[in-house]
Parts: sequence; structure tokens; C-alpha cells
Amino acid sequence: QSGTRQHVELLLANGVAPDVKDNHGTTPLMLAAGRGNSPEREGIIKLLIAAGADVFAINKVNNTVFDIAMDSAQSRAIGAILDAAKLDPSRPVPYGRTLVNMAIQRGKRKAALEELLMRGATLTKKDAEGRTALHVAIEKGDSEMVSYVLDRAPDLAKELASDAASYLNLATERADRAVVSVLLERGS
Repeated sequence: QSGTRQHVELLLANGVAPDVKDNHGTTPLMLAAGRGNSPEREGIIKLLIAAGADVFAINKVNNTVFDIAMDSAQSRAIGAILDAAKLDPSRPVPYGRTLVNMAIQRGKRKAALEELLMRGATLTKKDAEGRTALHVAIEKGDSEMVSYVLDRAPDLAKELASDAASYLNLATERADRAVVSVLLERGS
């Protein structure tokens, strides 16, 4: 868990697979991503991906490397994974989720969200359930994130104005007064 880049290089050179899993189904890439906001960890992430680590592997509790990085607030690790694997940040990940929606769903992960947006992800991309970032922020009951999304996604603000009832219904189903208030202020 606390291996250095040299340790990882040595293990890979001696035939250890980059996707070897522990008893929990956790891979070395997942471990590095959960501790990845340092140049050393970013180097390990890039090394593992170059060696063939599966960025879409899922552990026994159904977490991917992206879930782990976001739960640990490792925004630089997310960037390193996207760069090393040459992934489009708007590409769906396991279970049809978008990385943007994952960042919002997992709580106050603005650093991860900003990292994704900086790399070209969009707030308007729908996940497999047809939800945009605005839907997820409303479902989460996060009025601050609702404002953040509306400030950065003019298309969603226009959609809010044209389909106010569905967004307000979603917020009122959750009985979230702060979110309803933001939606009403913003044109619903």
C-alpha cells in the first residue's frame, strides 16, 4: 500500500501482473488512486496503466478506480488516470455512469469535478439513466452544487427554464427546500 515507484517497477519486472487483486478485489491502481495527489503516486498510476492495468476493474464492493479516487478526493489521480489511459472524460464508465455525475453524487468533490471539466468533460452529458449533472445535484439535495452546475452550463439553465416542472418535481420529491429555492431563483 505504501510502495514507491521503484517497488512497483521491481514487482512488474519480476512478473507481477498490474491487475493482481487482494482479498477485496482491490488492484494496485485502485490503491495508488486512493492515495494519488502527489507526483510519486501519479507516476505509479501512469506506470501501472502503461503496464496494462485495467482502469475499469471493479472490486468486490463494486467500486472502480474512479470511485476510490473520488472518495479520497484525489483529483490529480483522476487526471493522471485519464491522461495515461487516454480516456475521454465524458466517456461512460461501468454501470453507465459519467465521471461528472459520479463526482457530484459522491458529495462535495468540486476539485474532482473541476479536474474533469478542465479535461473536456461536460455537465450536459447524460448517464445511462438519462440524468445530467443538474439532475444528480438535485437528487443529492446539494443546493450549492445546483448553483455551480447552472453557472457553468448555460444549456442546462435554458433546459431548466423550458422544463421547470420536472426539475421542481424532482426537488420537491426530495423535500429539499434549499434546492427548490435555487431552482425558483434561477428561473423555474
